Amino acid sequence: MEVHESTRRVLKRPEGLADTNEEVKKEMRTMKRMKAAGEAKDDPDTAPIDSVRERNVKEAAEGKLIMRAKF
Repeated sequence: MEVHESTRRVLKRPEGLADTNEEVKKEMRTMKRMKAAGEAKDDPDTAPIDSVRERNVKEAAEGKLIMRAKF
């Protein structure tokens, strides 16, 4: 087992790239969810919106950046 470990290449990063990317993705998911929850809480119009496309068109017309959480 020592031979196997000693022949492995040395990583230059203290933390693996996959772990770092996973953390970034998790932060983005959390941010999107918090934004969506805030929009739902502060939205004065409680009537259901016909479709996601109509909401995206409406928000694009208002100049908002469209970032939706995946459900």
